[in-house]
Amino acid sequence: MDATTPLILSTLAPTSGAPASLSTWQRGDEGVVTAIPGTSRLLARLRELGVVPGVKIRVLRTGTSLVIQVAEGRLCLRRQDAIPILVAATHPS
Repeated sequence: MDATTPLILSTLAPTSGAPASLSTWQRGDEGVVTAIPGTSRLLARLRELGVVPGVKIRVLRTGTSLVIQVAEGRLCLRRQDAIPILVAATHPS
């Protein structure tokens, strides 16, 4: 994946079914993490905290940062740090 791919994916709507960047999501959106490409320390730490492919997440708050729920935990991410995290939309249950 080259450096421009996350920017292209970030323009897709979360409801389209195709994986989209977590940075584009809005409050209440739910989905499943499909990929966390990259090797940065931040992305490695997110994987350690449970943000891994296949896990369900929910966006609780948006703004300059995102608050997401992962299982029983909540994480706050800067919007720029959420760009490489790809998520496919699911319908709320």
